[in-house]
Amino acid sequence: QGGRYLDTSPDLHPYFSDDDMPPIGTNIFLLSCMCFQAFFCHYNAPRYYVELQLNTIPRFTSVVNVSFSVSALVYFAVGVFGYYTFGANTDGFVLNNYSAN
Repeated sequence: QGGRYLDTSPDLHPYFSDDDMPPIGTNIFLLSCMCFQAFFCHYNAPRYYVELQLNTIPRFTSVVNVSFSVSALVYFAVGVFGYYTFGANTDGFVLNNYSAN
């Protein structure tokens, strides 16, 4: 009932050792979100530059630096407050510690 190659010899089956494969878990979704965000930020940068009042390269650079700094501070604050809330039991992804309700 199977396909054409169902009954092939086990020697011909592909073998993937657990030692050869990198560990891939649910963190791959977090990585993909970060990569997509980076892509969209770069994709929209010319649009942001055109819409910026008094658009010069030095001013655009300072606006980008301030915005990334504010974002980093927000992420840092969420991490610190999450650690202070749960202590040493904090999960690597702080939001996992909070109830879904």
